[in-house]
Amino acid sequence: MSNYWINKANRRLRRYGNVKCLAEDIRKLDIPEHSFDVISIFHVIHDIAPEERQGITARLAELLNKNGKLFIREPIKKSHGMPVEEILFLLTSSGLEEIQSDVCKSEYKGIFKYEA
Repeated sequence: MSNYWINKANRRLRRYGNVKCLAEDIRKLDIPEHSFDVISIFHVIHDIAPEERQGITARLAELLNKNGKLFIREPIKKSHGMPVEEILFLLTSSGLEEIQSDVCKSEYKGIFKYEA
């Protein structure tokens, strides 16, 4: 977690009253289920211990409203990142449906929808 980037994002988005950037373990935050229309994850999951990834992606899915969207970008290089197949497994097994994706040499970008 980087407070530098959280602070930068909060400054850029301060004119929007309904936007919050948080830096904390999502499983520890007291946030009611179905609280978000959009969740954005930028280069995070690959830095989480493999045995904790499923619990975190499941919690993220629980936090989305019906038809909410999760935007994700993850590095996929063998030297730094994780396989696309693992990203897809984590998110789809958490109840999310991939609706758009782009894979380049070093990065996966995807949009997932929660239908509940």
